[in-house]
Amino acid sequence: AYFRQAGRLLALAQLTGLSDLHHENIVPTAAGPVAIDLETLFTPPQEAPADPELQPVLDSVLHVGLLPVLVVDREGAGWFDPSGLGHDPGARAAPAWRYVNTDAMVPRSAGRRGATGSRPAAPLAEHLPDLLAGYREAWRAWREPARRVRLAAELASCRGLVRRRIVRP
Repeated sequence: AYFRQAGRLLALAQLTGLSDLHHENIVPTAAGPVAIDLETLFTPPQEAPADPELQPVLDSVLHVGLLPVLVVDREGAGWFDPSGLGHDPGARAAPAWRYVNTDAMVPRSAGRRGATGSRPAAPLAEHLPDLLAGYREAWRAWREPARRVRLAAELASCRGLVRRRIVRP
């Protein structure tokens, strides 16, 4: 049930432009993951001008931040998974930044990392059918005419809300 609900959340995030569902913005509950800190709702699609080969990632569900992803540090000394579903708090301290969300933003050392060459276990892989089922359920539900009308009205009521883009490595 947890991963089925995670699939629904993933679909909702993709639909609404929500893109900041890393481990610190997900609260696990018995009913499934709950997203907090929703300031990135309704963010327009992002372009990767300096790195065009990343555009397929930005156009996919991976930009949401919920699915596991290994990020290798610049020195190649290790990895971490900042995602909402794959983060292992014992593997590494969260990446640290100075001057966050300014033009001067730079990474700084944040302590222990997972060793290069070793990879964390992938518990999500065991629950992939449930995640996909929840994702499909959500998209099917939103295609129903009555729900489409209701969803459009709900989304229209959010026009004018302040939003901000979050830059992640």
